[in-house]
Amino acid sequence: MRVVDEYVALRALFGDWPAEIPHDVLGLTYTRHWRLLSAMAVPTAGRISRGLAAFSAEDGELVRRPHPDLLEVLDPRATSLFAADLLETIGPTSMLIAETLAAAIHFQSELYFGDPQNTIGPMRKHARALGVDIIIVSPLT
Repeated sequence: MRVVDEYVALRALFGDWPAEIPHDVLGLTYTRHWRLLSAMAVPTAGRISRGLAAFSAEDGELVRRPHPDLLEVLDPRATSLFAADLLETIGPTSMLIAETLAAAIHFQSELYFGDPQNTIGPMRKHARALGVDIIIVSPLT
């Protein structure tokens, strides 16, 4: 299992597997999947909505219900207590960050990000404190 952000998930779902990621099942946290679903339901001018705009409604089903052999939407029950416990070490942070870090530790995975902006600030600081490696994958091909 390789824990990824929503940008890497979109790439993989549509056949553009980043070279930096060994072929394995990708894990997308519930909150990151929610970001994709909410951008599909109510598009904005944001990066995710712009990325999804290129896909048809039929393609949207790949995002809504990804094939579990390719991308598993992670059940938050497996890591939610651990994510809350991490707050004792890293201090207050968002659910998105805590859940992502907890998933990486739980699945003994690096974190793979397709958007470098997702790795700045608290995410990088907390990942470093917890010994979680962050890998930024190359841009879309």
